[in-house]
Parts: sequence; structure tokens; C-alpha cells
Amino acid sequence: MTSKAITLSGKALKLQSITAAPPSYSEVLKVVASSPGAGEILPVLAGNAITLPGAETVSNVKDIAIKWNTTVLEESIHYNWLGVSPHTQFTLNFDLNADDYIAIQKLS
Repeated sequence: MTSKAITLSGKALKLQSITAAPPSYSEVLKVVASSPGAGEILPVLAGNAITLPGAETVSNVKDIAIKWNTTVLEESIHYNWLGVSPHTQFTLNFDLNADDYIAIQKLS
């Protein structure tokens, strides 16, 4: 993934390319009211387990970003991992309703 940034060098502005590696794991789950297909889940009540898609496991929870719609969630405030490392499930501290999205990305 390449993006552009404007940097200040002395008194001159320069346009610089910044390259970042894509996440090694990225899944988006859409919440649907009924009949979930691939990449979809049914509504989830707060505290119920959500299993990471694709049989993914997480050893270092600091390497994972979880988003609800467009909001980046914070561990312990918005969600909690279940069990001991490596983790395969987490719970949310709020309900997921139809038309919500959960995005899960491994950052390294």
C-alpha cells in the first residue's frame, strides 16, 4: 500500500511516497438479520463469543486491530479476549446488530 505525504525540508515542501506492508490477516464480518453467508454473522449480544474467521489465532493481542463500523475498538474497554494465548475468540461489551460491521486486522 502506497500513500503520499507532504514533508517540510528546510523551507521547501516535498511530496514523499510512503509504502506500508498490507496486514497479514484482514477479515470483515457483516452482521445480517438472518441466513448468514460467507463473511456474515448473525446479531451478537454483548458478552457472547465471536470466533476469529479463517481459524486464525492471536498470540500477541497488541498486533490486532478490531473495528466496529468505522470505530477502532480498545481492548478491555470495548472487547476482551477469551481464554489463554493463542486466542481464537473475543467478546464485545456491546451488542452487534444487523448492518453492523466488524473488521479484524493483524498489524504485523
